[in-house]
Amino acid sequence: MGALLALFVTIGLWYSIAIPPGEGVDEAAHFAYVRYVADEWRLPVQPLDDTHPQVWMGHHPPLYYFLGALVIAPVDTQSNLSALRSNPHFRWDEEGDFGWNVMLPVPTAERWRGALLALQLLRWMGIVFGAVAIRYVYASVRLLLPQHPWAALGAGALIGLNPSFLYMASTVHHDVLLSAIAAAGLYLMLTVAFGPVRLRGLLLLGLLCGAAVLTKLSGAVLPVTAAFILLLRPRQTGDWANRWLHLAAVTFCALFVAGWWLVRNQLLYGDPLGWQMFLITHSHMVRPTAFTWGIFVEEFLAQIGKTFWGAFGFMHILLPVWMRQIAWSLSALAALGLIVQCARIIRTKRWDKSTGLAWAAICLLLMLLFASFVRFAQSTLGAGHGRYLFPGATTIGALLIVSLNGYFYWRGERMISLAALVVMTAYAIFAPVRYVLPLYRLPDLPSAAQVAGARQLDIAYPGGFRLMAAQMSSAVVIPGQGLDATTYWQADADVASDIDPYVTLSLVGSDGGLLGSTSFWPEIATVPSVWDGRTVVNRQSFYVPPDVAAGSVLMRMEVLAGREGSVLSTSNGEESVTLAEMLALGAVVQVDAASLPISQRNEVFAGALRLAGVTLPDTIAPGEILPVQLFWEVLSSPSADYTIFVHLVDANDQIVAQLDRPPGGGISPTTSWLTGMFLQDTYPIPLPSELADGIYRVRFGLYTWPDLTRQPVTSNGSSIGDSVVIGQVEIGP
Repeated sequence: MGALLALFVTIGLWYSIAIPPGEGVDEAAHFAYVRYVADEWRLPVQPLDDTHPQVWMGHHPPLYYFLGALVIAPVDTQSNLSALRSNPHFRWDEEGDFGWNVMLPVPTAERWRGALLALQLLRWMGIVFGAVAIRYVYASVRLLLPQHPWAALGAGALIGLNPSFLYMASTVHHDVLLSAIAAAGLYLMLTVAFGPVRLRGLLLLGLLCGAAVLTKLSGAVLPVTAAFILLLRPRQTGDWANRWLHLAAVTFCALFVAGWWLVRNQLLYGDPLGWQMFLITHSHMVRPTAFTWGIFVEEFLAQIGKTFWGAFGFMHILLPVWMRQIAWSLSALAALGLIVQCARIIRTKRWDKSTGLAWAAICLLLMLLFASFVRFAQSTLGAGHGRYLFPGATTIGALLIVSLNGYFYWRGERMISLAALVVMTAYAIFAPVRYVLPLYRLPDLPSAAQVAGARQLDIAYPGGFRLMAAQMSSAVVIPGQGLDATTYWQADADVASDIDPYVTLSLVGSDGGLLGSTSFWPEIATVPSVWDGRTVVNRQSFYVPPDVAAGSVLMRMEVLAGREGSVLSTSNGEESVTLAEMLALGAVVQVDAASLPISQRNEVFAGALRLAGVTLPDTIAPGEILPVQLFWEVLSSPSADYTIFVHLVDANDQIVAQLDRPPGGGISPTTSWLTGMFLQDTYPIPLPSELADGIYRVRFGLYTWPDLTRQPVTSNGSSIGDSVVIGQVEIGP
């Protein structure tokens, strides 16, 4: 147990530091409740209408928040509170399209003072509660399986080193306190089932039952389970009268702890649980439709499947599907082992009343917990988080370890438990390192060389931020393919905190038509006020439609004052700025014979395609794009898809520039060309900037991919090789 707890605490401390402040489930809201209690030393009262509640989590029972207030009492939670700010870009989305950060990133130096130090202390308090839960899971399994001492280690590892449990324990949330209380309460119940009833144990059990109710509404499952085990325990020292007296003692202690909370709610809201007031103040969560079987399976159970074995953030950061599939497949396989174990017990009759009652009690608690979970989901949306099952940690851990050992009739139980410890430790470390922590990042900061290599713009906008530079992935736009746009942004160190620019990039054709657009925040996880004068980079991808005509295209930009705000003007008064002008390759387009160029050609390629014309510029400067237009007559539909190469060669027949690609960039394969068609295709060849002045020839041909077999060329029925010179161009200023 010591080794297990040491691993849990070590990994939990790492989680608590590695996960940025506020990124726990509703962590900022739970923290606000603790701060309210610490500052006011009274409980928040929920409003009696549907206005925004004073304390968002104020409907919860107060025990966790009282304890938290005691922990952070010495800390000045008013200072540094402004560092904990919501990310205005965040939306709950499993794909991360709106960024993964729920809160704006906090500099490391800010995390250890004021309000953020208090939050960190609360995280460490949660780790203590988690360790208590694991300690009593371990102790309970020792009572349940006294002949198998290694089982306790395996059960504790399967629960305590589950990344979801570690995550909840290392962030600010009351779920982990309820898990600790439930685990300790179950342990006391098992001592009642297996031994004599002692007054001290009854009183402590009653206090824990009250504490469970005072932690979370679902904590009511603990006193119900206690009543079950007290009334049905094997006859030992008394009659039914004593059983009812014992139950009365537990009930009295529970009401002593939690009764005042129920009375308070009745006086304030006319409801001892305050449930109706919760539905009013959280009306956005109320389920608008009936809770059907389909919703139960496709929403509720599906969310449990996604989140129980590992989920982070607001349960929106999920581990890969293959990880979940392995975890649940092993769980299902283990369930078959449980059936084997039960069959063996029935066959050998190795069972007594105390053991039967103990197992029935822990299973009852889990079933009641699940039922309360379903009841919550019937009224509210998005309630299928697997974390709600963690108060049943003892039951889940015990059933899993019995199941795993069921196949082997407890032979090799030590190896199974040690394997569970090693595998779960590796899982708890690997999963966040690989799939979670990289998502929590500060702004993407480019190197000085990257910024210098882009087109320098330095366009200033109101509020103290500016577009420093922009860069397109290519000077050529190819229909049917992608185009990447990179922009570099900077904000003044004292930029106004309410400035949150929202950018639209538009790709505009030569006729002024919109070819595509995308909108984004310059930095999805942050706003300019946290850039601290640094340059941040944004990368966007466009899909260029396949029907884009040849010619120049523009990349234009507009900036809004927020997602729904008005268009901002630059310091020069411009609302739309051109970032780049590019050459569109142009799709293969069908033309008529009358539109062919005057310089007719008659070369036939692959016996199927006649070169009907060519257009070339007479002169062009080094570093520019040489546009080569080819016109084809389809004599017969080709039987293969050809790639076209266009070479610019010097006087020594050496290639100085070239372009190889299928017609239309691959979206108009030659096998789709029909007999009788006249087609136009454009090939822009980028010229080296250091190309010497002079006369160069343009040569081209066809080949098949991937065998690189060039196709024969004929003229007037005679072979002229596998390529043809189609003209010359002068390179010069």
